[in-house]
Amino acid sequence: MIVKHVPYWGVDKDNIGYIRITRFSRNASKDFKKGLEELQKQNIKGLVIDLRGNSGGLLSNAINILDYLCERGELLLFSKGKTNRSNKEWKSRRKPILDIDTPIVVLVNKGSASASEIVAGTLQDLDRAVIIGQNTFGKGLVQHMYDLNDTMTLKITTSKYYLPSGRLIQKQDYLDNGFLTDGLDKIDSLFTTKGGRKVKGGNGVVPDIKTKRNTLSPYVQELWRQGVFLSFAASYVPFNKDLTTPVIIDSKIMKDFKLFINDYKLKYKLKGEQEYLNFIDKMKQSPISINRFSKNIYIKESVNKSFIDKNSNFNYFDEIKKVQFSLEENQKWIKNGLERELSKVIAGEKERIKASLNEDKEYKKAVDLILSLKEYYTILEF
Repeated sequence: MIVKHVPYWGVDKDNIGYIRITRFSRNASKDFKKGLEELQKQNIKGLVIDLRGNSGGLLSNAINILDYLCERGELLLFSKGKTNRSNKEWKSRRKPILDIDTPIVVLVNKGSASASEIVAGTLQDLDRAVIIGQNTFGKGLVQHMYDLNDTMTLKITTSKYYLPSGRLIQKQDYLDNGFLTDGLDKIDSLFTTKGGRKVKGGNGVVPDIKTKRNTLSPYVQELWRQGVFLSFAASYVPFNKDLTTPVIIDSKIMKDFKLFINDYKLKYKLKGEQEYLNFIDKMKQSPISINRFSKNIYIKESVNKSFIDKNSNFNYFDEIKKVQFSLEENQKWIKNGLERELSKVIAGEKERIKASLNEDKEYKKAVDLILSLKEYYTILEF
């Protein structure tokens, strides 16, 4: 099976292009080029590059992708080490495929590392893109592996990668021994982008617009963990041949899904549930008098052995769990999960990714930014 690490590119209703890169593998830059050329032919208003969760890969592919986006002759990256052999520069060698005036937004998170950080950080330093998301991982070392014997390998850092502004991607040494903080590399050192914006070094790539990732409830997380959405889709689609993409989640699908999950034993704890169970256990061992008020319940009673015996079989959180499926916030994410997995079973991974963008607030922010060029260029200080 061939795994595509540029699994999807497309254009939305606002004529904004989107490309997802999941890893910088051998064919990633070739696939990216193909997608970019197709999008360019459609005269897109802007481009969103999604590097979230991309842990890196081949440096050569990252440099090739930058080549397609930056002006010829631009410094893209350099490395420095203790010997001249470790010092190297990478410059753009080609005419960019995408018009240089086309706005770009790059999506990153803490799972974006190494080659992903080089692409995002270089585009930021050259004022070629606005970065949205969370601070990246912070991995910017050149390392070589040496086998000592059959069971031991020595990893030696020979040099470090620096972005065009001169800043270091690598986070401060986790031992905090100063190994990576030789003055230029200090975490609070300020550097300037091509256009004069201030950026900090030594802490991964810090986004121009910071966001918080959507937090799913324990209930929805458990549905994903047990693969319930995909299992439902795989069993549902063969008996519902009329389903097509884009999938519309109606009341019938929701009703059928609710019946489907009755066969699953969902094991999850709500916020505060473990503390509640610990409290009951402690009361069994050491009865005391309590006066407790919370948002949902009020209890004022002398807790003694008879009270505990009477109430230990009642779990307030079990009652809350009975209504989890119907909660408005959960309904939104359940529908999104069904859209994604039904789309995958019907039409493949590309349609799944496309469906996942429907509730993606970072992608929506990127689209809004491109449509509002005033805000985009204000961030870049043009």
